Amino acid sequence: ADINRSTFYLHYYDVYDIQTEITRDTCEKILQLVREQDFDSIVRDPYPLLKSISDYLTADPLLTKFLLADDAGLYTEIQSALCLRLSRLYAATHPDISAAEIDTSITFATSGVFSVYAAWFRSDRSTPLADVCKQLGLLIADGVRPLVEKST
Repeated sequence: ADINRSTFYLHYYDVYDIQTEITRDTCEKILQLVREQDFDSIVRDPYPLLKSISDYLTADPLLTKFLLADDAGLYTEIQSALCLRLSRLYAATHPDISAAEIDTSITFATSGVFSVYAAWFRSDRSTPLADVCKQLGLLIADGVRPLVEKST
């Protein structure tokens, strides 16, 4: 960006401050995509949500490459923040399921999705992201099936 140092520091305390803002904004956008759908439907068929997240990430590939870079640390922060928020959201609507089961399932799903997205963005992208999302959707739906069956 073409801004000078003094302009940057008018808006941010340091580079970690902007990383925090990027992390917060990214989490909020992904959570907004989650809230636009019925959570139980997401668990049964995550493809529509994964497609929405993919569309969001591919809209700004440079930012996404930065977010998912191994050395940025943002990848882990965003994934952790989403785990926490999604676990709380699911727990609020499913009080009969233990927090440990919810946390484990949500961590499994979000970790896998973020790892696959990061690998795809680092790859030659020969496989369309929509195809990757379809496969992820099947893996997640099968992986969290015990949690879904327990809540029905």
